[in-house]
Amino acid sequence: EFLKLYLIYLEENIFNIYQIIVFIFAAIGLFKLSKKYGYKATFHLVTNWNPNWSGFQTLANNGHEIASHSSSHPTNMSGEEASSKQAIERQITQNYGCLTVAYPNCNVPNESSVLQNYIAGRICNGSWQGISDNMGKNGPSNWAKVPAIMTGDQGSINSTNSFTGEMQKVIQSGGWVMFLTHGFSGKNNGSATYSPTDLSAIEGALQWAKQNDKDIWVAPFRNVAMYIKERNASKIEPQDGGDANTMSFKLSHNIADNVSKYDYPLSIRVQTNWTNVKVSQNNADIESKVENGYVYFDAVPNAGTI
Repeated sequence: EFLKLYLIYLEENIFNIYQIIVFIFAAIGLFKLSKKYGYKATFHLVTNWNPNWSGFQTLANNGHEIASHSSSHPTNMSGEEASSKQAIERQITQNYGCLTVAYPNCNVPNESSVLQNYIAGRICNGSWQGISDNMGKNGPSNWAKVPAIMTGDQGSINSTNSFTGEMQKVIQSGGWVMFLTHGFSGKNNGSATYSPTDLSAIEGALQWAKQNDKDIWVAPFRNVAMYIKERNASKIEPQDGGDANTMSFKLSHNIADNVSKYDYPLSIRVQTNWTNVKVSQNNADIESKVENGYVYFDAVPNAGTI
């Protein structure tokens, strides 16, 4: 419902990406807003803080990402990379499993251990560590140090205008940005009391995103990280379609590992003068549309002939 990125196949096998915007929120209070506007979020859990597993399973069932924020929220989570992931995967059933982590106190643990367990790890503001707060279309230079801008009264993002200002920056640059929110002003936030954010500011940002839906993609951290990695590694090759009324393609990459199969659907557009098109992958029909000389569809790498 929100996929607005297109992986473009041309004769030169050129891949282009447009704008990506990701919201990272760590409080249940966002659920109602995200449901209202049709967007999905990431919820990072401290597994030893007795989370409401049933409630978080409901979020996962609705397409939200449930991810790690350590086991005990120490100053540095080194040694808890695997245990917090395993605790979530024992309790939560979700597509792709637990694939991302947000570091307590923004302190990066053992990077090697992070990337042995997750596809990406999140710090706080990049500018706090001498890197940019926003990222280019190919993601960060280090997937164990993905920046997210702190929102709320201790951060620079504390109004609708400051949210939308950052969105506009990445729309213009063709990159992406993450926002980190702990809790909400005037609400019961449990242990997430640092830098509460005004919910009306977030709602205004989501309204703006919806109004500009053609230019941006709002999605969980996991989904965008998978998409970027897959898009950067994938190739799409024409195959023998068998007759003049059929085109066939192979979409593939070789980055699958012990952490992820990297099987998130990529959005494809293929130039054609056909007006009536049926698309399938591995003989299963997939949704498609024809518009302005292109056929658009989503396909999974390494999942069979398109």
